[in-house]
Amino acid sequence: MLPADVRLIVSSTQVIADQKHMDEWGNYPLERKQLFELIASTHAEGVIILSGNVHFAELSKLEAGVYPLFDFTSSKLTHTNEAYAAAANLYRVAGPYDGLNFGIVEIDWDAKPAPVINLAAMNINGEAVFEHRLPLSQLKRN
Repeated sequence: MLPADVRLIVSSTQVIADQKHMDEWGNYPLERKQLFELIASTHAEGVIILSGNVHFAELSKLEAGVYPLFDFTSSKLTHTNEAYAAAANLYRVAGPYDGLNFGIVEIDWDAKPAPVINLAAMNINGEAVFEHRLPLSQLKRN
């Protein structure tokens, strides 16, 4: 595997949230497990999942691997669904935001003492409705 400090895995549906009974990787437990095993077996560090298709924004975190795995979800700019946003997610660490939204991923390579990744859900006016600052050092194998 080629070296990389950050790896973004993009999925049209949520990977970590698995109890909503929507279109999510939780409906495919074998494939979901295989993805997590692939991340672990390749010693990939700096992995962040970007997902959508739920008509709201949230950030989920799974602690079951060699380091925390984050799934940043944002959607949509055309319509939202309050009922979907109210669905349970035991892994949620930020959100939900059920207004029109988009996501931004920014990496501050010059941050001290180490680079920081900022995950921000933005409303239709371009204002952050929630942000999560994630030191890149948290996405390293122990």
